Amino acid sequence: MSVDYDKMLIALKEFPNTPEGKAYFEKERKKNEIKKGRYLRFEKWVETHDFDALMQRLEKEHGVAWHNNCYNKGYEPYCNNKLRFIIDYIVHNRESISVQQIES
Repeated sequence: MSVDYDKMLIALKEFPNTPEGKAYFEKERKKNEIKKGRYLRFEKWVETHDFDALMQRLEKEHGVAWHNNCYNKGYEPYCNNKLRFIIDYIVHNRESISVQQIES
């Protein structure tokens, strides 16, 4: 079985101009707009609520029971949607911090 990489490269370059490509990028644009709106609402929420209390609650939600539930379903433990949102928010909206003790 031979793979024609040149043909694949041409198809990849043409994809954004196809109806499927345009629909895909429009869908991604809408998802990003929704995500930006959620980030703004979260920033307003944090101004009036205790972030530490939220993180403590999420820590409890991801305790031994959560890990056992994931393992029983045959998965490695993973973040629930709330924690995943906060991680995504931090990654997309905050600058990286350099810690010498970790980097050495």
